[in-house]
Amino acid sequence: MHVADITKKISNKLLKKAKFVYISIKKRIIILTYISISHLFPQNKIVLYASSHNDIFGNISSIARALQKKNIKFTLLTQERKKLSPVFFYAVLARARVLVIDADSPAALVRLHPKTCLIHCWHAGGAYKKIGLDAKRKHCNADDEEKRIARIHRCISYFVCSSQETAKIYARAFRLDMSRMLVFG
Repeated sequence: MHVADITKKISNKLLKKAKFVYISIKKRIIILTYISISHLFPQNKIVLYASSHNDIFGNISSIARALQKKNIKFTLLTQERKKLSPVFFYAVLARARVLVIDADSPAALVRLHPKTCLIHCWHAGGAYKKIGLDAKRKHCNADDEEKRIARIHRCISYFVCSSQETAKIYARAFRLDMSRMLVFG
């Protein structure tokens, strides 16, 4: 091996390690921010989180329009806001009494405050693909996958569905009691 190859290999390992440390520190700052704010301030906000930047006709936009018509105050967060300023994003979430999401769950990173009611209004119109705990990756350890998916979808208080049939599918996939299914349609 040439000196240049060895240097490049060491440099790549150091960059990988630095990126891992940076991400670990960033996650800890976000979690600490969320915990601090959720314990210092009351959970009294309605927060809508659209995981897609193109949600014009989506569930979150429809809910936002309905709340605006009734002059109910809420905060709309987006995936772009989360990427731009994750600390601000989680600081806003820490104040949520009601959090409505459509796909990406912030509960994957932080355990939501017990007073926060998480309402999941799925981003798709029906159960057309494997979802929740039914969507385990084949190449991974089954127990590890179960834990990973349970962490991602923890804290769901209610799940919005379009019919009784899809409610049964979602309840099974997310391991929720049927009483937590909100059936509209």
